[in-house]
Amino acid sequence: MKSIAWFLLLLVHPFAVGADTTARNLLIAAPEFAPYVSSTLAEGGWAWEVLEAAFEGSDYQPKLQLLPWPRAVRMVEEGALDGLYLANKTAGRERWARFSEPVGDEVTLFWKNRDNRLSYRDIGDARGLRLGALRDSVQMETLQSEGFDAVALNDFEQGIRLLIRRRLDLVLADHHVIKHLLQSGDQPGQEKIIPIFPAVAAHGFHLAVSRQRADNDAVIEAFNQGLERLHLNGRYREIVRRYGLSPETVSFVPSQ
Repeated sequence: MKSIAWFLLLLVHPFAVGADTTARNLLIAAPEFAPYVSSTLAEGGWAWEVLEAAFEGSDYQPKLQLLPWPRAVRMVEEGALDGLYLANKTAGRERWARFSEPVGDEVTLFWKNRDNRLSYRDIGDARGLRLGALRDSVQMETLQSEGFDAVALNDFEQGIRLLIRRRLDLVLADHHVIKHLLQSGDQPGQEKIIPIFPAVAAHGFHLAVSRQRADNDAVIEAFNQGLERLHLNGRYREIVRRYGLSPETVSFVPSQ
């Protein structure tokens, strides 16, 4: 009798089998943001490896979609994708997403062409200069909140090119990402691009889950529990170290 009922259910709802499994998939958007997340790195980068490990043993299976940052933000805000990774928490984003505990810190500082002899002590010294920051990023929000006009960059490679050509004086960007691009890239003149210390700020980065996903609170709870487990059992530290980093460098503002 049960088998007949199951057969009738399949006739009425042919996609019922496996529906729960599909519902547990998490479509996570992130940019090419090496060494955090990247298709060019083993296991997708250290931060993506941490995310996958945090969800191990849970009901959720994360699936990565690499997108330009502005598009990634827009698609999660609209509910077209489930989560935004490497997201800095802002009041605006909290209206449409629920945030996890921080995974690490994104260290923000200015970069310049060393041939540019400008002097810099703090962000106030950037007034009157030609500035750039990634579109829809917390760095752009930082500049705008200080009253600066800045060029909205589509990616960090564009920022490096504009610094090399002296079309921008300063680019406000993540320390580890620009450092990785300069070490792995081959743009002529990129050896002239250097950071300026001290850092402007450190912003925690998180997994942000769309509030349009009905179980967003359960997703965040599962991730937070997994992240805590990784810290307690030492696996977080082990993952970070395999990428030539240390837990201190991903949660500490460098002074030089």
